[in-house]
Amino acid sequence: MTSWGWSASSLYWIGHSLFVEGGGQLLLLPVVLLGLPAFLALFWLLSGLIFFQFSSVRTIRIIWISFGLAAADIARSTLFTGFPWNVSAHIAGATSLSSQSVYFIGQHSLNFVVMAMIAAGALVFLRQYKLAILLAFPGIIALGCAADRLVMRAPPSLAAFAPEIDRFADIRIIQPAIPQNQKWKRSEQPKHLARIAELAHSSLPIPPLIILPESALTSLWPVEQQQIEEFSRQITAFDGQLLSGILRAENAEGGEKRKLFNSAILYDRQNASHRFYDKKHLVPFGEYVPFRTIPFIDAIAGPVDFSPGQPLQGNIQLANGLQLAILICYEIIFPEFLQQNPAHKDADIIVNLTNDGWFGNTAGPHQHLLQTRLRAIEQAKPVIRVANTGISAGFDAYGVELSRLDLDAAGILDFQLLQPAINASLWRGIDIAAYRWMMVWLAGGFLVGLCLALEIMQQKRHNRTRH
Repeated sequence: MTSWGWSASSLYWIGHSLFVEGGGQLLLLPVVLLGLPAFLALFWLLSGLIFFQFSSVRTIRIIWISFGLAAADIARSTLFTGFPWNVSAHIAGATSLSSQSVYFIGQHSLNFVVMAMIAAGALVFLRQYKLAILLAFPGIIALGCAADRLVMRAPPSLAAFAPEIDRFADIRIIQPAIPQNQKWKRSEQPKHLARIAELAHSSLPIPPLIILPESALTSLWPVEQQQIEEFSRQITAFDGQLLSGILRAENAEGGEKRKLFNSAILYDRQNASHRFYDKKHLVPFGEYVPFRTIPFIDAIAGPVDFSPGQPLQGNIQLANGLQLAILICYEIIFPEFLQQNPAHKDADIIVNLTNDGWFGNTAGPHQHLLQTRLRAIEQAKPVIRVANTGISAGFDAYGVELSRLDLDAAGILDFQLLQPAINASLWRGIDIAAYRWMMVWLAGGFLVGLCLALEIMQQKRHNRTRH
């Protein structure tokens, strides 16, 4: 019940999305509010039941369970398309200091470290002080590394990069704050576009790059290509570029139905060229339905699924050569996603286009923002998050928030992001990301090794008492 209660109370906001359009979708409310938390709770439940049996000694059992719950969070993050939302590692995001540890060991390893710290607290309560200190040792090391990175942080400045002054991104993001129940009404489209254009021109001069949120342009490409290009020219500078979420259709081969993609378009006004990124990691039951053979599922969830995008050939590049990693919606919550996509791995700036308007003024957008901040720290790259109704924000490579637009606030934010990510820590120049999965094995192995060592010691003590 504890694991179910945690999932239900922390993910209640998903149910809000069903009320936006109402109708047949409300039939899914019991599944979202009860079924999804029950499914997610199985990871902790099964893990807890299994590792509870590994020892009869209370102190050792606590450590086994902490290992099992952390392993369950990793399994939930990767299996069945993965859902690494509100895992134990996110506790570290509560402070600027503890959140820096994700840079060194990654989110999966941090699950073990956080659970070990919690278990250490339980051992203090049981007056097992030496064992508690030993169990907390990985966390102490992680916090030490985090402190080094945070304290030694050197704020970037344009003056520091005078020889490469052209290597910075001058960006304007627009949060139009269009209500989700109005967003897709065709009769309202001219008013929505006028609102975006007004915001784009609300402060002069217009920066070279304007970014709009996920599906900000509700026209369909290439059916309404001319309209999209005209609007792009309207809101950009004469030599500017527009990056916007959009829906894109593509004729499938072999007589199949037309494919639909949740995409981002980078339109270059000066060269009249465009480049697309198609979302790869789709949301089950939100962008596609895994079980289309279930009777009446079309009536409840709708008849059309999005198709996953193909790997990019090369990077999406700005006019000054800076490369963008574009992540749409919840692609930003997957810690390994950037490493799995070579075209993203070498990017200079991460851009997250999202639309949290489905979830209203709930905890959901705030939880999403925290995970976006952790990606900035983990990847040591600036992250720009552009949302339809909020929360839009920018973070530097240390997860420091540069500026934000809160929920339901229409407005713009301007950023100047430098290409070089300054890292003044002792580990400067080391490819930390290449060792993160090794850190998962080390962190998990530490807990397992500690449990086995304690069992051996316990057995020796038991044998001595018998003789």
